Amino acid sequence: MTDVPRGDRMNRVAEELEVSGDSLQTAEMLARQASMEGITSGRGNDTIAAAALLLAVKQSGGWYTAKDIVNSWREVDASSDLNEEFSLKSVLRAEKVLAKEFDIENTPTKPEDLVERYGTELGTPDEIVEQTKQLLTDVRTEEASVINGGRSPAGIAASALYLVVYLNELRLEYTQGDIAEAVGVTEVTIRNTYQDIADALGGKEALARTKTYNIESEKTQNEQDTLGEGTEPDANVSSDNQESTEDTQTEPATQISSVEGEHEKPSSDSVQLPRSLVTTIDALVNRSVIEASSVESFVDDCVRDSVAEHLRSDEKSLPPIFKKSSSEVVSIPIDSLLADMVNAIVGRDEAFETSSELVGSIVQENVNSIAEPISVSVTLPPDVGIELTKRVENDNTYETESDLIRELVVENIRGE
Repeated sequence: MTDVPRGDRMNRVAEELEVSGDSLQTAEMLARQASMEGITSGRGNDTIAAAALLLAVKQSGGWYTAKDIVNSWREVDASSDLNEEFSLKSVLRAEKVLAKEFDIENTPTKPEDLVERYGTELGTPDEIVEQTKQLLTDVRTEEASVINGGRSPAGIAASALYLVVYLNELRLEYTQGDIAEAVGVTEVTIRNTYQDIADALGGKEALARTKTYNIESEKTQNEQDTLGEGTEPDANVSSDNQESTEDTQTEPATQISSVEGEHEKPSSDSVQLPRSLVTTIDALVNRSVIEASSVESFVDDCVRDSVAEHLRSDEKSLPPIFKKSSSEVVSIPIDSLLADMVNAIVGRDEAFETSSELVGSIVQENVNSIAEPISVSVTLPPDVGIELTKRVENDNTYETESDLIRELVVENIRGE
């Protein structure tokens, strides 16, 4: 078997990923030793080389994952034929073999190590990155199984980052789609995982209420700490002057508290959705078919992401207009920021007459993608079949007997 390639593919991947020179040298040494000691037997050279590079990067505290290295390896080697066995799974297995043979501690990549990289790629504020790291630390304390339960570090990092973005009302700037694309995971992964992370800390509604990971709250606290450090009374000042100074300083503090109190109760709006649609969502939530804690949170999630994407790109089309029926409607609250975004679209898109119509369209499309309609076949008595045919012939509303049966069944079930 030929030596594991060290200077060609490995160098190009290291250059592409900006791996340090020390890590590259370590990887070359591991690959060379593996070849000399016969550890490469039964494994492709590319697999061993990629595994050696991954192990070396981890040892140096680098933040690249196995998926990053495998994908980059394929890109730089697109013109050549890689061994058919070269895959993410084969590289991970080879990495474990190398770590065991050379007695190297194979420390798993931590999501915290990836957050800064993804934040940099997305251009998020530094405070968002720091709050995400703190959030992950808190999750490890409260319910470590959420992080250590077999999920990929990249998926955990992306989901935690999105949760902090969500809590800081920055989903218009950094959508699930943006984060998923930057990290290389699916939006479904983020949508499912960030809910689990939030639940480990009491739920996203509670987190939003307490503003635990709000970057503005952190800034305010830092400013107050700074002010507190500079307000110690001068020992040479008389007690009367000190009392006067204290009276003067306490008044602004009271005013600040009053202003903060006003922001604790954000204004909200509401939309009217058909009861049948709300009932369907509620059933899907209760059966855990959709990852949401309530009807309101499901509406909030799917509408906010769709609206944010549309406002950022006029090329993205909105869903078909969903005209609500004359049946009973239910009022669903939405926060004021989301209401403003919806109204902005309704104001410039003549296709939608009301905010309820736009929200209903988005929600209905999401529900349809999750809970597909079912098709059933029934056998009816001859007299019933004859009566159905007569009704269809005498009423232009229905094209077939199936249309009439569907309406009768739907009205009967929803009317119960």
